[in-house]
Amino acid sequence: MLMVYGVSGSPGASTTAINLAAHWASSGREVLLLEADPAGGSMNSNLGIQFTPGAASFVASDSSVRKSDLIDHSQDILFTNLHVMPCPSNPTSAQKVIEFFTERADDLRDVSESDMAVVVDAGRAAPGPFLQEWVASAAGVVVVARGDSGSSMSSLVSLAGLFATADGGVVTIGKPIWSPEDFPDECGMELCGVLESSPNTAADLSVFLDRVNRKSKKWRNSLRDVADKLLTLAAPSPSERSRPSSRKASAPESPDISPTGSFRDWADRLHSQSQAEAVQEIENHGIS
Repeated sequence: MLMVYGVSGSPGASTTAINLAAHWASSGREVLLLEADPAGGSMNSNLGIQFTPGAASFVASDSSVRKSDLIDHSQDILFTNLHVMPCPSNPTSAQKVIEFFTERADDLRDVSESDMAVVVDAGRAAPGPFLQEWVASAAGVVVVARGDSGSSMSSLVSLAGLFATADGGVVTIGKPIWSPEDFPDECGMELCGVLESSPNTAADLSVFLDRVNRKSKKWRNSLRDVADKLLTLAAPSPSERSRPSSRKASAPESPDISPTGSFRDWADRLHSQSQAEAVQEIENHGIS
């Protein structure tokens, strides 16, 4: 599961998320693109699709986070294997949707490890509980910034440490003003790749259907290079190492440690327990 964020004053995160998903789908991989922007979604209007089915209808259905249920509440664009779940444009509604998915982020990660690549357009990067929970379960994070914009690159500095525990890094639109070696020192993240600055081409999804278009070749090559590097984060192999869990574990039931009945009854109960359990119960009562 790959989270795609943008920085303040640097449009391009949503377009990059869409293009990565479209590139992988054009190569035959099944992909889910989920919009989860706390400021409200714009993917339905940008892609010319309906508001539903999408993230809101999925939440309303209270379905399980499984491949079949996710696809039932998505819309296919370009290819039958590219499933898009737009988010509501109203910020209040969008945040309710995001809260629902952050509570089930581990389940979404499981889908990406076994069923299909998952790309989440997460909007602008900013500290908060949503970001922390997403990052805890995601396989990786990408922050998109304008490489030739001083203010955009400065915004990356403000994010230093925010994604320190996440794999991934920064993707710039256009050649960055920093060298690749400078990125870890400047913002605490690696440079994952550089996309050619070509706004008209990036916004035209027909380039994925017309591979012989020479005008888009340079941009498509740069997208391919970035996408190849990030694929293992959007569709990771089942993790052999433990990862932080965003699931809210239910509190374990407290054992009954109060001595009930006669002292003899309590002593008999202790005798039936293992030595370790009995010692613990005695210590809980302050009895030595």
